[in-house]
Amino acid sequence: MNATLNTSGIDQWIYDYNDFASDWEAATADRKLVAASAVVSLSSLVFGTVFNIAAIVVLVRRRLWRQHEGYLYLLAIFIGNIVIAITDCLQHFLLQIVPSSLRLEAVSDFTCKMWRFLFGVVFSTGWYTSALLLNVCLRDHLVRHTGCPCWQRLAVKYCTVVGSLVVNGFLTVCFVVTDCWNLWKSEVISYDGQQICLTSISNYHWLYVSAGFQWVVPVCFVIPALCVVVAWTHHRHGTGFTFVFFGEGDQNDVAKEFASLSTIVGVVVFVFQVPMIVTEFWWHHETDLRPHHYPIVKSIMLVFAIHIVVVPLCFLVGAKQMREELKMLFERGCCNRNRQANDKNFILPLDSVENTTSENTASD
Repeated sequence: MNATLNTSGIDQWIYDYNDFASDWEAATADRKLVAASAVVSLSSLVFGTVFNIAAIVVLVRRRLWRQHEGYLYLLAIFIGNIVIAITDCLQHFLLQIVPSSLRLEAVSDFTCKMWRFLFGVVFSTGWYTSALLLNVCLRDHLVRHTGCPCWQRLAVKYCTVVGSLVVNGFLTVCFVVTDCWNLWKSEVISYDGQQICLTSISNYHWLYVSAGFQWVVPVCFVIPALCVVVAWTHHRHGTGFTFVFFGEGDQNDVAKEFASLSTIVGVVVFVFQVPMIVTEFWWHHETDLRPHHYPIVKSIMLVFAIHIVVVPLCFLVGAKQMREELKMLFERGCCNRNRQANDKNFILPLDSVENTTSENTASD
């Protein structure tokens, strides 16, 4: 909330994101909304974690980056989604069922610093989605031999496994540098009888700069622009979008399928995150929130949490390679359970036992 505290004799602006949730409960007595928040948060936590881990396992087992280097960007997105599930969905769920003073990030200064740091870094997954869509655009130019020579040269270096690793590493380093101020500005203090993890900053300028670079620019501008470019390119060449649900599908179909699913992921990230971005900036500028505002903001937060479930599900269901690997793992698990059950229930017939005993006696 926009408030000031006297810490070490200096008035500091307090940026306490999670404290907002406790104010909702004081402003609203709607038990249905609280129950819905708990259910959606828990569902996003459980299914988001399971689906993203399953997508990572399938991606690594198949080494899908050998078929398309864009899967390396997906790997970064899936890992980021898991951390979002832990730092955001778990925290929001606990706030519905336990007192607001019991917060995981307020256990110690170390957990507070790491929680705030990770919370800022993983919300930068929009840039990995942007890099994924840029890969699709450049690969399309490379395959069709279109675009200016500089685009062709960029595509040759960008659309490789090494190029994807370099881009992922560069983005991660940028996010760490941009958000490392949380490591020395975050601390746990006692305020109004509660232990609160907060980030003390002299002004909001750096907060707006980091949030704008990490979150607003990719989600609100880069992702929709690249989605339009990908869709327009496929429409111009009359290829449309392809999903290899039946049959083998050649390499060209797989590439078009990956482009289609990447575009869907971009649209999902845009649709689910833009309302949250607008709400965040409106909240920081609005000092007099009305009681009827809190249910609206809470609903937007819950909608935002759903995207960590939808993104991996798109590829687990839509991508042929991932769908086949997931089916094989499921069938293997079922076969192992059936084999163990059969071994446990297997009873050797009596005549077989007698024959075995007589044969052993005769050999003696």
